Amino acid sequence: AEYSRLPDGQVKTDRLADIAAIQEALRVPDSHLIYVARPDDPADMIPAVTAVGDPFTADHVSVTVPGVSGTTRQTIATMTQEARGLREEARVIAHSVGESENVATI
Repeated sequence: AEYSRLPDGQVKTDRLADIAAIQEALRVPDSHLIYVARPDDPADMIPAVTAVGDPFTADHVSVTVPGVSGTTRQTIATMTQEARGLREEARVIAHSVGESENVATI
């Protein structure tokens, strides 16, 4: 493990920030943690994926990914909130055209 790549205490601070961001994302109504992993290198962020709705049973699923410079602690909570809005909009459109409103966003 390359703890020496970051200033003393920074690894712990960053990992706790990743976890706090995941917890914040899961406060979004109907959100679920569908993937989380422990990085091989503790200096790396905790990779995580949330969904709003159930992507395993949904009739319609959309996926959004952060940019290459995005980190879990900087993006997951906001992107989960945006996914909720996207899902609601998709459900409104689906209803208006007579399609299934069983939508999930990842």
